[in-house]
Amino acid sequence: MEDHELLIRLRRKDERAFLLLVDLHQDRVFNLCFSYLRDIEEAKDTAQEVFVEVMRSAESFRGQSTISTWIYRIAVNKSLDRLRYLGRDKRSAEEQPHTENLHDHASNPQQVMEEEERRAMLHRAIDSLPENQKTALILFNFEGLSYQEIAGVMDTSVSSVESLIFRSKKNLKEVLTLRFAEWLPLTKTKK
Repeated sequence: MEDHELLIRLRRKDERAFLLLVDLHQDRVFNLCFSYLRDIEEAKDTAQEVFVEVMRSAESFRGQSTISTWIYRIAVNKSLDRLRYLGRDKRSAEEQPHTENLHDHASNPQQVMEEEERRAMLHRAIDSLPENQKTALILFNFEGLSYQEIAGVMDTSVSSVESLIFRSKKNLKEVLTLRFAEWLPLTKTKK
């Protein structure tokens, strides 16, 4: 079904169209929310709020972007709002649950602990980025959106997105270099 037809049906409060829309976008919306919130239940709740908002505001969607870009913009805004509400803009990575079983990738507990620490370090570094850089980085690296799509989600120009991603990677590299230098001596064992 084309975006235009789907939008017409959404505006008529067509339940089938809404279910199709949810089916098409729920995984990516959840993943995007989880990228910000790093809590499964909060991400589920926020993703649900995203789709409620989509249905509620279908009448006001002007079609200046694709439906998916519009949905991602709502998801980013809802996720950021949720972080502010929870008071966790710079949430500590130690509190964040991991999404994969690290034991599958490591042969011993030492490797598991080191991988968990590296992952926590990466989350802390990403959380330390300015909000707009963090958003651009998440949409590009974790969600796989193009610069054009990110520009639509963030309501900015493609050149601004390029700059945000460049600066986010530069800042992330600086933060990780410092943190890795601090962390490395802690992981060495005495022989």
